[in-house]
Amino acid sequence: MTRASHPWNPMFFQIKGQGPKVAMVATATIVASLALDVRPASGCSCAGPPPHWGFLGPDTGRLPANAAGVLWYLPPPWATERSAEELDRLIGNLTAELRRATGYIDIPVKVDRYEGPLTRDWSKWEMGTFFLVTPADGLRPGKTYRFTDHSDDQWENDRPARGQRQVVFIVDRQELTPDTPLELEFTELAIEDLRIKSIGGGCSETLRVSHAPIAANLPTGADDWRDQLLYRTLVDGKLWVGKRGLCQTVLPGRTWTEEVGRDGVYRACRDGFDSLGVPDRQRYSYWSAGYMPSGPHKVKIQAFLPGTNIALETETMTIDLSCPSAEK
Repeated sequence: MTRASHPWNPMFFQIKGQGPKVAMVATATIVASLALDVRPASGCSCAGPPPHWGFLGPDTGRLPANAAGVLWYLPPPWATERSAEELDRLIGNLTAELRRATGYIDIPVKVDRYEGPLTRDWSKWEMGTFFLVTPADGLRPGKTYRFTDHSDDQWENDRPARGQRQVVFIVDRQELTPDTPLELEFTELAIEDLRIKSIGGGCSETLRVSHAPIAANLPTGADDWRDQLLYRTLVDGKLWVGKRGLCQTVLPGRTWTEEVGRDGVYRACRDGFDSLGVPDRQRYSYWSAGYMPSGPHKVKIQAFLPGTNIALETETMTIDLSCPSAEK
């Protein structure tokens, strides 16, 4: 079995038997990095096994011909507090295989740290690290590949709630092109009780909110690749990251709804800024706890094909998150 190997350097990885170092993949940042308030509230404990470890998934799927690889996720504290030797061991547990008529055969694998528009929006302590895993000679259209994480101790002991240990992908002959339409879906505003992140004495609280469910829809054909894209919702030009609770881990490119390409923008039906005493410049940090300004907001979703310059974007839609006076 051929496993990945590299010196732990933030800019380069070297794959055993594959010659010179390979520059890490990066795509242009669209917006400046935004600081997120991730400090635990008093009385809220987030101890436990990592909620996500491994390939982004699903366990089987399809990739466009111009895909750069599949994403593998290493959560904090493994991504932030382990030694270079331990990180090297974890990366070295990743393998790639190519399907032949008689079964799968081992092939050399290349592993690059993924950095792109989304990863720069998050602090390393909140997001962990994404890696782009691919055959050393690239993905070939029409072929089927199997990628495996052989971190046996992780999968047998800690048992993450989400993430795939092994994934199988068929590489299609069609490419995802920059002009592929991405449609923003929004039907109607819901005034409902929703459990969301708390900034008080607990991890979460149930509040009456004005909630706008939204989704990014791809056309037929391209929709087969939706699970391998990373998504970002922007509200008034700022990154939106809703949360069911302070301890919910929302991976870059995914949302609190845990449905790929779907999100929900909400605002609590109350005006608590005066009681909080939060300066205007800091109010963005409280959006995920329901403290978004009342009134209309400009909303759009972006989608990215990891390791490439392919970036799709919906039209901008204005959504009024005001609550009816009777609901406040």
